[in-house]
This record gives sequence, C-alpha cells and structure tokens, in this order.
Amino acid sequence: MAKREKKDKGTVFQEIHSRFIWITAAGLSVIIAALTILLLITPEGRKRSVKLIQWWARLLLKLTGVKIRGIGVENLPGEGPTIFIANHQSILDIPVVIAMLPAGMNMFAKRSLFKIPVFGWAMSAQGFVPVVRHNRSKARQSLQPAERILKEGKQLFIFPEGTRSRTGELGTFKTGAFRLGIMTETPIIPLTLIGGDSILPPRRRLIKRGRITMVVGEAIDTTGLELSDRHELRDRTWKWMAETKESYSESDSG
Repeated sequence: MAKREKKDKGTVFQEIHSRFIWITAAGLSVIIAALTILLLITPEGRKRSVKLIQWWARLLLKLTGVKIRGIGVENLPGEGPTIFIANHQSILDIPVVIAMLPAGMNMFAKRSLFKIPVFGWAMSAQGFVPVVRHNRSKARQSLQPAERILKEGKQLFIFPEGTRSRTGELGTFKTGAFRLGIMTETPIIPLTLIGGDSILPPRRRLIKRGRITMVVGEAIDTTGLELSDRHELRDRTWKWMAETKESYSESDSG
C-alpha cells in the first residue's frame, strides 16, 4: 500500500511538472516567434533571429531536462547547400536538430503548423517550407521552393518518414528528400536520433528526463545520379539509420 501511495505521488508530481513545462514552452514559443518576426524587419535581422531560434531550442531542452549528445559531428558542414535527414520519434527531435545543426537551416514542416497565429507567421518569415503529408502531388509541389533554397546555397532539414513513429521503430521513408538531392546535386547527410521516444513518445504528455543522441553520418554525394536512383538511395540510407539506431540503443542500455 505504501509503495502504491509513493507511486501515485510520483505520478502526480510528474503530471504537474509536465503541465508546467507545456505551459511555459507554449508561452516562450509565442514570445520567441513574435521577436523573430520583429527582428526580420531590421538590418542584420536574419542573423539575430537565427541565434534567437537556436537559443529557444536549447532553452526548451534545458527546461524539459533533456541532455543531448552528438556523435560524428565532425561530418557536419559549416556552410553550403546540404540536405539533412533524420528519423522522427518525438516532438523533442525538433529542438534537438535546431540546437545541434548549423544555424540558419530551413525545415520542412506540415502545413497545419503555418496556420497557428504568430508561431506560423514566424515559420513563414524564417523560410520554412510547408508540406502536405497525405497528398503526393501537393507534397511534390513543396519541392519547388525547397529547390530554390538549395540553389541559393542554404541548408535544408527533412524528416523522410513524414511524421513521428508511433512504435519507436524506423518507419518507411518517402523519396522526396532523395529526389530533391538528386535534382539539385546536393549532398545528403543522414542523422540518427535515439532516445526521444522514451522521453516523450507521440500521444503522451508526461515528460521524462533523459538523453537524446544524434549520430551524424558521412555526406552522401548525389552528383551524377539519376532520378531512378532515388529508391536505391533511400533504401541504403534507411538501412544505415536502422543499423545505427540499433547499435547505439544497445550501447546506451548496456
């Protein structure tokens, strides 16, 4: 009975703590979004807004008690057109990649997020690319602004699964990122994110403390590839992510 009472008290504390984090994170995100919009209309505003967004991501992770570890970060480019792709297990993956990847990259994001007042406006102003996940033709249309971003020498981040995994297992990759890489001859850097599903999996509101590891793979050269190569490229990248995820998950648990 005492153990049950102790467990219940722990659960209640976790619920209160998680609720505080959600409310604080929501308020903080609105403030940062508003400041981002204001900064973008000032001289040198782009550079300042980029630093502000990275600060926001790191603060959110600190607020939730999430530690981050990078492996293979020497593979990250300093600048130049690059497509980053990663598996998606938790909403916390987003602040992790913003905090750890080069500042100023653009991201693919589901179109519904752009409809959120202030927050969505900031995403548009920052150059994020809206995508309709469940409509193939509209999803391909989103490759056009993404192609322009890469030709301008900027960097782009994509979750090739399209949405968070509900099981923790690596989902099926869509070919859009690989099609885009081949069309623009842009190198693709695969990232494997490990640990987010145990801290805050989809459909759960209680947040646990923990660590998220990001393993950075070597850049994949797309020069000279044909569009017909996109499936082989996707499958090879999926295999590397799956093996990396299994390998580092076992080392963390052991």
